[in-house]
Amino acid sequence: MARNDDNTGRNLALAGGGAALLWLLLRGGGGFGLGGKGGGAGSESKGTAKPVPPRANVRVAADGITVDGVPTDVAGAAAIVKERGHADVLATGAARQGIVDDLLKALRATGAEIWIVGGARG
Repeated sequence: MARNDDNTGRNLALAGGGAALLWLLLRGGGGFGLGGKGGGAGSESKGTAKPVPPRANVRVAADGITVDGVPTDVAGAAAIVKERGHADVLATGAARQGIVDDLLKALRATGAEIWIVGGARG
């Protein structure tokens, strides 16, 4: 029996599959995003993204509360953290527990994301 060496169907399938794969990899928005055009979920247009303010660094020590090195009180710290939306909170070992508790309660009430850094988690 004669052998059929015509591979047209296979060649078309390989070419079509390769083209489909290339399209998936290089298309901007929906595929794997390797095309560099953006436009997919989570991408933002240039110039429209708001800069994210840095986390407020809140420190509670024996001598009081500071935010980014500036002395303040519980209400002042809460106002700054609410404005920024997130904060790192560090309570030193010499901080009074009641002040730490009041501060954490006020910060959590702002709805901001709070990261307690260092020792115990209150």
